Amino acid sequence: GQTRRDYGFWCPRHLHTSNGQGYKFLGIDQCAPPCPNMYFKNYELDVAKSFIGIVSIFCLCATLFTFLTFLIDVKRFRYPERPIIYYSVCYSIVSLMYFIGFLLGNRTA
Repeated sequence: GQTRRDYGFWCPRHLHTSNGQGYKFLGIDQCAPPCPNMYFKNYELDVAKSFIGIVSIFCLCATLFTFLTFLIDVKRFRYPERPIIYYSVCYSIVSLMYFIGFLLGNRTA
């Protein structure tokens, strides 16, 4: 009979990524998948984007409420409680970025 040769899969040049990005495609390191939406359907991507947008609104409201409570009476929050305010401001900026990304869609990163 004929012998079958397995040439395996090698990553095409346009799919190669630089070191340290962590991409792995079909068992080959530093190789990115060819399509950005290869693993999910459009419906699943829309549900995920909507979920992230709604959660970012809730997070933004909660963190802004915490920060505004701090601004009403600054002396009330001494050392043990003060780092919570800093976390709240950081989380509000993060949730604001997710919300802006939700509003603007794929046009911005």
